Amino acid sequence: MKNAWMLVATREIVVRALNKGFLIGLVVNVVMIGGLIGFTSYMDGRTESFDVAVVAGDGPAATALESAAGTAASDDQDIELNVVRVDSAAAAEAALEDESADAWLSSGDGEAGGWTLSGWREPDNDLAALVESTVRDQVMAGRADAAGTTVDALTAGSDVETERLDGNPVDPQIVFVAGFVLAFLFFMGAVGSGSMIAGSVIEEKQSRLVEIIATAVPCDSCSRARSSAAR
Repeated sequence: MKNAWMLVATREIVVRALNKGFLIGLVVNVVMIGGLIGFTSYMDGRTESFDVAVVAGDGPAATALESAAGTAASDDQDIELNVVRVDSAAAAEAALEDESADAWLSSGDGEAGGWTLSGWREPDNDLAALVESTVRDQVMAGRADAAGTTVDALTAGSDVETERLDGNPVDPQIVFVAGFVLAFLFFMGAVGSGSMIAGSVIEEKQSRLVEIIATAVPCDSCSRARSSAAR
């Protein structure tokens, strides 16, 4: 009897593994997962290059861009900044329109004037964050120098440290996300297994292979019962 049921189980596994729909779905899932992992690794490892235009004579903007390029290179950021010098504001707009420049940085007029990072479309968020931090540091350093002090002296004692008082080393949001992901994976596994079992039941009802094998299995108790009835 053990060999008979092992034959049924082996036959079920082999038939399910060689099913065309199962193989196609398996290949598609493997390709999708591999492609997603490869795309994520490529996006995380690639270096984005930006060409930022600056009008000739706009010294503060040129200095800020050069400082930003140096900061990105020294901090090993995934950003490469190239300064494109143009003759006028009209030339900068033309460079944005024909996509020879990704953005255009212009400094403000006077102390109250604001800086502008222009783009033909919305400027990249990483580029905007880098330029914004560089401009802020440059403006603060200039004003500190004018006041006869330094940026370190102005910002001394302004660091804010975080402290957790609930004693829980794990963020509840991380626990929630992990639980949700595991529950989703369990749900998908249950649905997939249920579909396979349902298909196997339908196939068995059509072929009756297990029933044929089961009736061919010898049963000692059944034979004894039949012999007793005959006597």
